[in-house]
Amino acid sequence: MKFKKIYIEITNDLDCEQSGIINVYTHVLNECPDKKTNSFYVVVPAHGKVVRKMKITPSEDLYVWIKDALHDNQMLLDGKHFDVTLGNTPILYLVSATCLNWDENDLETEKSYQEGCGMIACPRVHDDKITVVYGVKNAGVDAVLKTRVACWCPGKLTSGNITYHFQMVNYVGGGWKGKGRKEFLGKCVVRS
Repeated sequence: MKFKKIYIEITNDLDCEQSGIINVYTHVLNECPDKKTNSFYVVVPAHGKVVRKMKITPSEDLYVWIKDALHDNQMLLDGKHFDVTLGNTPILYLVSATCLNWDENDLETEKSYQEGCGMIACPRVHDDKITVVYGVKNAGVDAVLKTRVACWCPGKLTSGNITYHFQMVNYVGGGWKGKGRKEFLGKCVVRS
């Protein structure tokens, strides 16, 4: 995949040096994501500036947010829009994923874990299978790709705890604007 570089310039108009950590968030929609794209430690001299370079995945639109990590994620740049030149590769984004048969009123709280978070509350499925519907958008060029969706069931103690689904998919490209831009919807079913 090809990457583009963006340059982030931080200026300091004060009479003393400033230092800190900035968190950078990027998204193709004007919605600040929860997960940061990058972090930088910066030391900006009095009445000076510093520049940091960051790699991004190109799409037609890019929105950037910058927050001050040491001051309660105070917003320094709020959803600045950039037009980014489209490359010659498909750029796929998972834009939705929903379980169709879980019970939101019955939460598993003793055996459900998420990597990096520890124990979480997760809706239970009262069935012999779980059905997940997912959506993928292509912000790059048109492409027909062999797509593999893997569903992992950590509750199974056998080596068969991963189910793969293969499919040839026509991902219509062109980004997020204009007619004919559609989201590919897929379905994954894992049986216990």
